[in-house]
Amino acid sequence: MENRTGASGTIAVDLTAKAAPDGYTIAVIAIDTLEVVEGGLPKRALALVVEWAQQRRDELREDWRLAEMHQALKPIPALV
Repeated sequence: MENRTGASGTIAVDLTAKAAPDGYTIAVIAIDTLEVVEGGLPKRALALVVEWAQQRRDELREDWRLAEMHQALKPIPALV
């Protein structure tokens, strides 16, 4: 993992888009819109991720803010 600051996720999206397939990079999903920005997931998996993100959007935004400041992220509970 390499920390790079700025661009509100644009750098992460760019790097992910250009990354060689490794079995770990599957999809980048925008927190605000919950749209797939890059990559993809099977329909059922995407539905579960979107449902979880809808429930945890505020926590996701807070973790993103912490990540931009190179601080430890807070755990986010799983889908219930």
